[in-house]
Amino acid sequence: LIAADGEAPVAGIRNIRGGSGGSINIEAVVLEGDGVIKANGSKSDSDDRVGGGGRIAVKVWNADTSNLSVSAYSGGGNPYYGSYGGAGTIYREKPGGITKLTISQPLQMSGESAGYTLASSSNMGSSSINLSDMALNNSRVRFDGIEKFRIDGQALFTGVNFIEDSKGEGGFGGGVLLPAYNKIEIATMTLPASANLTLSGATLRVSSLTALGTVTLDSVDGWLGSVLEQTGTSQWTIGSLIVKGGSKVTHKANSSQKQYAVNMRVLGDMT
Repeated sequence: LIAADGEAPVAGIRNIRGGSGGSINIEAVVLEGDGVIKANGSKSDSDDRVGGGGRIAVKVWNADTSNLSVSAYSGGGNPYYGSYGGAGTIYREKPGGITKLTISQPLQMSGESAGYTLASSSNMGSSSINLSDMALNNSRVRFDGIEKFRIDGQALFTGVNFIEDSKGEGGFGGGVLLPAYNKIEIATMTLPASANLTLSGATLRVSSLTALGTVTLDSVDGWLGSVLEQTGTSQWTIGSLIVKGGSKVTHKANSSQKQYAVNMRVLGDMT
């Protein structure tokens, strides 16, 4: 039994250059409590070169009744220097093999000047990642050496997020809703017929796409449209496609064939 009451901080130390958050690894048969677990990076004295978030893993085998506050934020920074640190990772594994990966930052640390969170085969322990759920909040994530990642349940995107995975394959069994200003770049993306893909003022750049449900490109406030961009030449397969005003399906890589053609097959309706 581990009762995680109180605080378990492994935070970076503030100095001329901020320190990164450390690592916390909890494995328990039973976990209960209302404590705080954090592995946050620190700011620097000059707000330049701040520390990134740390790594937290909590695995419970028999019973988990805990209500923990868990964070692995970076130390923030001054966007003038492009010095935002990347968020850390929080991995939870509950009884029954229910797994969740959370990568989260406070709102003021988000944006294209924020540092990347590196999810590599070395620090994730495998080149293939299978999760029950994933939650991203105001973060930038770069996959390196990850050949496949699959989320069977919910993939929750809040705030502004950027995902870069130029070589891997992502499977989303529970569907995807990308809110405004979110951007995903991925080589291969698959969704079953039971899962829908919705972009709401967001951008998805993908080479190979199989989305057997409904793909919807929506706009926000009537002016911020969505972009679905084909970055390869292989044919997409889409169940049904809805493109609303201000949004577009476009291409990048097939100028050597038909300059303005998008190679896709729509099985159902296209509006």
